[in-house]
Amino acid sequence: MICPECGAEYIRGVEQCADCEIALLHDAVAPTSSGVEPEWIELMVVTDETEAQLIRGYLENEGVPCNLESLVFHAEPFTFGPLSKVRIHVPANDLERARRLLEAQTSDSTVTAVP
Repeated sequence: MICPECGAEYIRGVEQCADCEIALLHDAVAPTSSGVEPEWIELMVVTDETEAQLIRGYLENEGVPCNLESLVFHAEPFTFGPLSKVRIHVPANDLERARRLLEAQTSDSTVTAVP
């Protein structure tokens, strides 16, 4: 994890630079030597932070960097509507691969409903 502002490096799991107070970038998508940051595209929106973390972990394990943008409002005992969304972003050049990976997971699911 790298701060795009000051270049400080952080361990995995830290989401924000302690000095600059901005979101960190994954090492794999740090700005290039030309200083251009890759374009991030919204892959999907979920309404559960745990689900978002699971998706992120799966995609990163498959080599697709992800950033999460949580809109969850934690000051109340429950959330609903727009205050319960988590957006999952991937670099534009990984968008189609991420979609295929998630689609394959959904179609390969062996979970069945219990009557």
